[in-house]
Amino acid sequence: MCSTSCKTCSSSITCISCYTNAYLYNGTCLNICPSTTYANATTGICDLCVSPCSTCSSLTTCLACVDTSTFLVGGSCIACNSPCQTCSVSISNCTSCLASSSTPYYLNNNCLSICPSNYYSENISYTCYACASPCLTCIGTTNSSCTSCLNGYYYLSNFCYTTCPATYFNNLTVCSLCQSPCLTCSADSICLSCVSNYYLSGSSCVGSCGTGMTVYNNSICAVCSSSCQTCLSSNYSACTSCYSTQYLLNF
Repeated sequence: MCSTSCKTCSSSITCISCYTNAYLYNGTCLNICPSTTYANATTGICDLCVSPCSTCSSLTTCLACVDTSTFLVGGSCIACNSPCQTCSVSISNCTSCLASSSTPYYLNNNCLSICPSNYYSENISYTCYACASPCLTCIGTTNSSCTSCLNGYYYLSNFCYTTCPATYFNNLTVCSLCQSPCLTCSADSICLSCVSNYYLSGSSCVGSCGTGMTVYNNSICAVCSSSCQTCLSSNYSACTSCYSTQYLLNF
């Protein structure tokens, strides 16, 4: 005896034909055909969709396409307009671009020859990604991959700083290294402090302080009182030697 779902059968579990509104699929009668088949009302069979359809409602009407680079229009799978590799909504609305074309980089449904300056071009997916602030231009998507900076920031070794590190100075848009013997500086030739064994004299670093000066805090040349040739570092008016026409008076 046939199963209740079968109209005719070759065994109790293997249908040969089905009642109205049921469709034969692999010996079983189904009300809804599997996704890669369609219900053939003429034969009463779930027939397999054929390429270019991956799913379909009839032999010639696709519901989805095998090739993701094609676009479904009115039940047909149509190739996206070049240079789109894939598209949506319309055949000219790109969702990715042909890598072999002259405009391989994708950004906002468009295909470009190069990414805009404040974007990073990723050469595997050929997608343009926005640089992370405060990068103005970049070679990656993080704020440690800058190649230049937004206004108010200074560039150094893939980073952007509001103030340059201690041994560098703010130089227009970049951080420039202070030149030895400057340890810190405010410009290329304006020292703020000096490396070991040098002393700050005005805005320069010197190996020894000049006449009429003393070493203060082991780092700075301080000017002695005008009558002193040398003086105490703790008291600039306390001479330790005098010019040739004057004599030191010890109390």
